[in-house]
Amino acid sequence: MLRSQRSISIEINRKINADTDKIVSEILERKDAKVKEITAKYELEAEKIKAEAKEISNKIIAEGMAQSESIKTEASSYCQKKQAEIELLIAKKVAEALNIEGEAEKTAATLLTAKRELELNMKKLSVLYSLANNPNVSVFGNNNDNLLAQMAAYRITGEKPLPK
Repeated sequence: MLRSQRSISIEINRKINADTDKIVSEILERKDAKVKEITAKYELEAEKIKAEAKEISNKIIAEGMAQSESIKTEASSYCQKKQAEIELLIAKKVAEALNIEGEAEKTAATLLTAKRELELNMKKLSVLYSLANNPNVSVFGNNNDNLLAQMAAYRITGEKPLPK
């Protein structure tokens, strides 16, 4: 009997050990499954958060680039507008300067014409004065010869008059 009790006891211990091992194994499997489930759930959650962050980042970058391009376009437009205004102002000032220069030349031409006429008349008078005061000059020829004009031309230009 002792042996049979012992055998029964060993058999019960084996069964308890087997049942315990089975229970522990089931608990470990459930724990591993639960850990894998939780890990997968949070990895998925982490990937969703990363995707949202990337989407927000891309949106911010796109908006920033759009604003940058808008500002560049506005700046370029402003520069072109100001350049055109400056060129218009320069053109107006150049036209104004040309008008002033033209008026000055017109006034000067009128005054210079009068000066040139005066200088010509003074040279003619000088020639006549020289003729009148030169005792060696004799005027010959008929009245149709313009001897005085020939002598005046000679005196003014320094060239000999052409013979008639």
